[in-house]
Amino acid sequence: MKQARQHTRKAIVSGLAVSLCIQTVQAQEITPEDDFASRLSFSAGFDVVSQYYFRGIIQEDQGFIFQPWGELGITLYEYDDVSFGVSTGMWNSFHGDTSTSGTVDDTTEHWYESDLYFGANLDYGKLSFGITHLFYTSPSNAFGTVSETDVSVSYDDSGMWSCICEDFALSPSITLAFESGDNAADGGDTGTYFEFGIEPSFPLESSCFDNLTLSFPAALGLSVSDYYEDTSGSDETFGFLQVGTSLSLSLPVRNEYGIWSLTGGVHVLMLGDATKEMNNGDGTEFVASIGIGLEY
Repeated sequence: MKQARQHTRKAIVSGLAVSLCIQTVQAQEITPEDDFASRLSFSAGFDVVSQYYFRGIIQEDQGFIFQPWGELGITLYEYDDVSFGVSTGMWNSFHGDTSTSGTVDDTTEHWYESDLYFGANLDYGKLSFGITHLFYTSPSNAFGTVSETDVSVSYDDSGMWSCICEDFALSPSITLAFESGDNAADGGDTGTYFEFGIEPSFPLESSCFDNLTLSFPAALGLSVSDYYEDTSGSDETFGFLQVGTSLSLSLPVRNEYGIWSLTGGVHVLMLGDATKEMNNGDGTEFVASIGIGLEY
């Protein structure tokens, strides 16, 4: 389980609990239909990536990689600047290369990963608290199912940097992940993971496009306990540092069909000793991605 291609999972982009965008429920009269519609949210999309690393752990660096996902959420309570909601979703990774597949079934050998998650999210002012339980599974039997519980905190700092740019934001977040069950992301003992992330972003003025946003996402992944183990079983604290740039464009789709966006980016991944060992000794990787997202 310590070989480079026998390791698990994905970056759901760290922090899987998503704040739900709904209308505030207050004392004014609201019809049952409007109330129900305003409390539901749906998002979906897909990404095509040049390589797939999960928290610095190599999953695939060959062939075509297609990653579709979807999420459904509902707000259970909302008043003033406080809201509470739940969500469930699915994330997948399909690979053209089947060298990691543990099956010869034509219907699943390319289906490297399928993740199911259930979460709850509390928003209080500019703070957002989330808890999510995930099951990282492999329909192609490339790895054993990993169970994990994530606790996350994020802060909406938009409006604090008006001296730099009116719409500039750092969007800081932290995530603490606890593995459980018989399997782990690194193929060793179950562990505990910590991540700190920011995504500085600001809109771009363009005569050709509206709603163009440039961002610079960065993430630092650390092992709290047994998350990044090398072949000798020693735990390495530093897992990876990822920095990059991303450009997002709102697509001209009528509002009744949801909010659509096209996003592309390039990221540099710098690996620690254990993740470098899993990556056949390579300590730096470049990952390109392009995708389409929908919010409704």
